[in-house]
Amino acid sequence: MQAMQRLIPEMTTQLRDTGKPLAAGVIDKQDNSAVADEVAIGVTLAAMLSACLRPALPTCPATGFDAPAAGTGKTLLAKCIGALATGGDVAVLPPTNEEDECRKRLFAALRGGSKVLLWDNVREPLGNSVIDSFLTSSLFADRV
Repeated sequence: MQAMQRLIPEMTTQLRDTGKPLAAGVIDKQDNSAVADEVAIGVTLAAMLSACLRPALPTCPATGFDAPAAGTGKTLLAKCIGALATGGDVAVLPPTNEEDECRKRLFAALRGGSKVLLWDNVREPLGNSVIDSFLTSSLFADRV
């Protein structure tokens, strides 16, 4: 709960400073200010609903936020949505497309009890058969 109390005021300050709503890290390429379009709002709402309903679902979709520039609030938004599911801060993982390393990271995070995972600073398309299995199966197992 303390993490949520810390994240929400930080996000509110960012919203107040820009004078525009921040939704899904969408950036107006003309003036680099945060704007909300219908798709960005829909993605954000879907992620928030997924976070709240996840315990009742056998599988849950992943959500990705992107923007053409750093410092737009994507990680903050993802952490706030993750806090809805966990009540606190979320685990942040560096991205990898190597299947063996990805499998190890996902399994270690699950063994550690992580309910939400945040792949941060993804610079290339993220995906492989391990991530596909992880997102589409209700159970994920690996050797210890």
